[in-house]
Parts: sequence; C-alpha cells; structure tokens
Amino acid sequence: MELRHSRHSVSALQYHFVFCPKYRKPLLMPGIDTRLKLIIIDLAEFHNWDVQSLEVMPDHVHMLLAADPKWSCSEIMKWIKGKSSFLLRKEFPELKASIPAQLWTHSFYVASVGGTNEDVVKRYIENQRKEMKG
Repeated sequence: MELRHSRHSVSALQYHFVFCPKYRKPLLMPGIDTRLKLIIIDLAEFHNWDVQSLEVMPDHVHMLLAADPKWSCSEIMKWIKGKSSFLLRKEFPELKASIPAQLWTHSFYVASVGGTNEDVVKRYIENQRKEMKG
C-alpha cells in the first residue's frame, strides 16, 4: 500500500464506496457511465484523491479511493455526488426527465480497506506495553 504524505500526516487510507441513483434506477448507461468516470477522475485530481478502481454499473457505482485524513467519507461523497449530479443532469437532459429532483440517493456504502486485518492490529496494540518493558 502506498503511503500518502502531507504537511501534517502520513497515511494509508483507502475506502471502498458504493452509491446508487435515486430509487436504484438503471440510468448510468453507455455515454453517461463514461462521463461519470471522467467527472470523478477530474474531482480526484483537483482534491488530490487517488481513484484506484472505478466501475459504473447501470444502477450503482463501485469505487476504491485513497485520500488524506483531512477528508471525511461524507465530504468525498458530497463532492462526487453534487458535482456529478449537476453536470450529468445538465449534459444529459433525459436524466432530469427520469428523476426530476435529484440524481443520487442520500445514502452510500463505505468500508475502509487496510493492509492488515483487525486481529493483527489488536495484537500489535495490546503488545505495545510488553514490547516497551522487554
């Protein structure tokens, strides 16, 4: 896993996001899916996020993204959903006809992806005092 360096931190944070169009409608068809990928990649470059994997299905999106700890998962999703909804609905009027109010659901799935498992980290933390004495 690649470490990310900033002025105040060194991190290795990766997130698996899944998000869907409102009512899980299969709206992300060819053309729209490609444009959505470009919007996400442009946002990632602008905010210094690293999109490591991205797949757009007709009714949902999977994304593996690395970001500095200053970014909360909610902020990342706010940017991606907000900007993509605005641009996609402007460029593809049929989306506005299908879902008049908003493109995305309010919710999303996120899981952290680590280089090790929970048990290894717990043992490491629990053994710190033992290591200091020894």
